[in-house]
Amino acid sequence: MSLEPPPALLPARSLSVSRETERLFTIFEQEFRRWNARINLAAQSTLERFRTRHVEDSLQVAAHAGNARVIVDLGSGGGLPGLVTAIALRDTPGLDVHLIEAVGKKCAFLRHVARELRLPVTVHQARIEAVIERLPQADLVTARALASLDTLVALAEPHMRCGARALFHKGREWREELRLAGGLPGHDLLVHASPVDADSVLLELRAKNPRRPVPPSAEPS
Repeated sequence: MSLEPPPALLPARSLSVSRETERLFTIFEQEFRRWNARINLAAQSTLERFRTRHVEDSLQVAAHAGNARVIVDLGSGGGLPGLVTAIALRDTPGLDVHLIEAVGKKCAFLRHVARELRLPVTVHQARIEAVIERLPQADLVTARALASLDTLVALAEPHMRCGARALFHKGREWREELRLAGGLPGHDLLVHASPVDADSVLLELRAKNPRRPVPPSAEPS
């Protein structure tokens, strides 16, 4: 069976931020660099363009977040895009950002920054599969530089099947990943151009036939 061609590339969307947000991003970068010397949050070669390569790239999530209040970030690592999203959207009423990371030292960094910047963030030290279904129903699931597209969709499925959108950063091989994932026929897909890298995109996914989520109080213990 032949696959449908990928959807057309939509224009990039960037986000303007306030002076206070710029100040918080400066603190985040300082802490990132300080901790990176000890626990390798990102490749040293990428730090020369930290603001563009990491912060502005991650800001795409906030630019496309819409009315999302509960956000779950998979494999958060150094907080890209999870912490960046929480900083940019911190004044959103009811914002609740959940960061999932298996490595203890990286979790320590995430908690440190969240505490220092007073962000509405909860850090979960666990494998994604072990905790994803125990979290509050997400409005938005995010991931950057984590896994193949089919794996990401499988990990996010517990929330996507109940109506959550997903935003996944992908590089130049995104078309091949989409092909290997069978075109994801059960999902609606939008492809947003990146404002910082001509070879990268932000994939926006939503299940075509989501079901109503079960309230946490109604779930079996």
